[in-house]
Amino acid sequence: IVVRLISDPRTYAVSGRLPTSFARMQFEIYGTGNDSQNADLVATALQKFLDGFAGGGITGLSQQSNLIVGDRDLGIAQTQPLTYMRVIDAMIFSNDTV
Repeated sequence: IVVRLISDPRTYAVSGRLPTSFARMQFEIYGTGNDSQNADLVATALQKFLDGFAGGGITGLSQQSNLIVGDRDLGIAQTQPLTYMRVIDAMIFSNDTV
Protein backbone atom coordinates (compact mmCIF):
# COMPACT_ATOMS: atom_id res chain seq x y z
CA ILE A 1 0.00 0.00 0.00
CA VAL A 2 1.20 3.48 -0.86
CA VAL A 3 -0.49 6.40 0.94
CA ARG A 4 -0.30 9.93 -0.47
CA LEU A 5 -1.51 13.17 1.05
CA ILE A 6 -3.07 14.90 -1.95
CA SER A 7 -4.29 18.06 -0.21
CA ASP A 8 -5.22 19.34 3.24
CA PRO A 9 -6.97 22.70 2.80
CA ARG A 10 -7.57 24.60 6.02
CA THR A 11 -11.02 25.70 7.16
CA TYR A 12 -11.58 29.32 8.13
CA ALA A 13 -14.33 31.19 9.97
CA VAL A 14 -14.76 34.86 10.83
CA SER A 15 -12.72 34.34 13.99
CA GLY A 16 -9.75 32.82 12.09
CA ARG A 17 -8.43 29.41 11.09
CA LEU A 18 -10.20 26.42 12.58
CA PRO A 19 -8.18 23.41 13.80
CA THR A 20 -10.27 21.03 11.69
CA SER A 21 -9.86 20.14 8.02
CA PHE A 22 -10.62 17.47 5.44
CA ALA A 23 -7.40 15.87 4.22
CA ARG A 24 -7.64 14.17 0.84
CA MET A 25 -5.69 10.93 0.95
CA GLN A 26 -5.01 8.49 -1.87
CA PHE A 27 -4.40 4.83 -1.09
CA GLU A 28 -2.71 2.79 -3.85
CA ILE A 29 -3.15 -0.92 -3.16
CA TYR A 30 -0.98 -3.29 -5.22
CA GLY A 31 -2.16 -6.86 -5.60
CA THR A 32 -0.04 -9.97 -5.91
CA GLY A 33 -0.64 -13.13 -7.86
CA ASN A 34 -2.56 -13.42 -11.11
CA ASP A 35 -5.88 -11.91 -10.01
CA SER A 36 -7.25 -8.96 -8.06
CA GLN A 37 -8.33 -10.91 -4.96
CA ASN A 38 -5.46 -9.70 -2.70
CA ALA A 39 -5.99 -6.03 -3.58
CA ASP A 40 -9.75 -6.36 -3.13
CA LEU A 41 -9.35 -7.87 0.36
CA VAL A 42 -7.04 -5.04 1.44
CA ALA A 43 -9.44 -2.44 -0.04
CA THR A 44 -12.35 -3.95 1.90
CA ALA A 45 -10.35 -3.84 5.16
CA LEU A 46 -9.36 -0.21 4.48
CA GLN A 47 -12.97 0.78 3.85
CA LYS A 48 -14.06 -0.84 7.13
CA PHE A 49 -11.27 0.99 8.96
CA LEU A 50 -12.29 4.36 7.51
CA ASP A 51 -15.93 3.71 8.50
CA GLY A 52 -14.93 3.70 12.17
CA PHE A 53 -11.84 5.95 12.29
CA ALA A 54 -12.34 9.18 14.25
CA GLY A 55 -9.46 11.51 13.39
CA GLY A 56 -11.41 14.53 14.58
CA GLY A 57 -11.44 13.53 18.22
CA ILE A 58 -14.74 15.34 18.70
CA THR A 59 -17.07 13.45 20.98
CA GLY A 60 -20.77 13.48 20.27
CA LEU A 61 -20.58 13.22 16.48
CA SER A 62 -23.39 10.96 15.35
CA GLN A 63 -21.27 9.61 12.50
CA GLN A 64 -17.70 9.65 11.34
CA SER A 65 -16.91 12.20 8.69
CA ASN A 66 -14.63 10.14 6.47
CA LEU A 67 -15.77 9.94 2.86
CA ILE A 68 -14.55 7.63 0.12
CA VAL A 69 -14.79 9.82 -2.96
CA GLY A 70 -13.19 7.50 -5.50
CA ASP A 71 -12.48 3.80 -6.00
CA ARG A 72 -10.77 2.65 -9.19
CA ASP A 73 -9.42 -0.64 -10.52
CA LEU A 74 -6.18 -0.40 -12.48
CA GLY A 75 -3.45 -2.64 -13.80
CA ILE A 76 0.24 -2.23 -14.53
CA ALA A 77 0.70 -3.78 -17.95
CA GLN A 78 4.52 -3.68 -17.92
CA THR A 79 4.64 -6.50 -15.37
CA GLN A 80 4.11 -10.17 -16.18
CA PRO A 81 1.69 -11.26 -14.94
CA LEU A 82 -0.30 -8.02 -14.81
CA THR A 83 -0.05 -6.27 -11.42
CA TYR A 84 -3.52 -5.35 -10.23
CA MET A 85 -4.08 -2.09 -8.41
CA ARG A 86 -6.93 -0.46 -6.48
CA VAL A 87 -6.80 3.29 -5.93
CA ILE A 88 -9.05 4.64 -3.18
CA ASP A 89 -9.45 8.38 -2.70
CA ALA A 90 -10.75 9.44 0.70
CA MET A 91 -11.52 12.69 2.49
CA ILE A 92 -10.51 12.23 6.13
CA PHE A 93 -11.76 14.63 8.78
CA SER A 94 -8.95 15.65 11.12
CA ASN A 95 -8.41 17.95 14.07
CA ASP A 96 -4.99 19.55 14.62
CA THR A 97 -5.58 19.93 18.37
CA VAL A 98 -5.87 16.18 18.97
